[in-house]
Amino acid sequence: MEASIAAVSQPKTNPIVLDEKRQKTVRTLINASHRKLLFLDQVVDWEKGIDFSKPPKVAESSWIYGTPYWDALTEAQRNEVLWLEPAATCPTSSGWNRPCPSCMSATSTNTTAC
Repeated sequence: MEASIAAVSQPKTNPIVLDEKRQKTVRTLINASHRKLLFLDQVVDWEKGIDFSKPPKVAESSWIYGTPYWDALTEAQRNEVLWLEPAATCPTSSGWNRPCPSCMSATSTNTTAC
């Protein structure tokens, strides 16, 4: 039995319906994103290190935020959870040539890319 791949045709019209104001906003954002690219080796001071006392993301985006488990944690434990969650989903072949901040822990000596 031979597998076949069906050709996927491009839609003739844009499937995302936006009013004119939102279309203008999207165009502005796309144009702005192309004006100046973000190069991590240039904008991040890797020699300075990472301040693990500051959370890497907002608490509300935690997987367990708003649960009894979250409520039972101390502030230090909440901060640790916020650092550990991205590490659980970090791709192992991300192409970074520096340690991925999400893959480093406060006690880690990891200096290789994730």
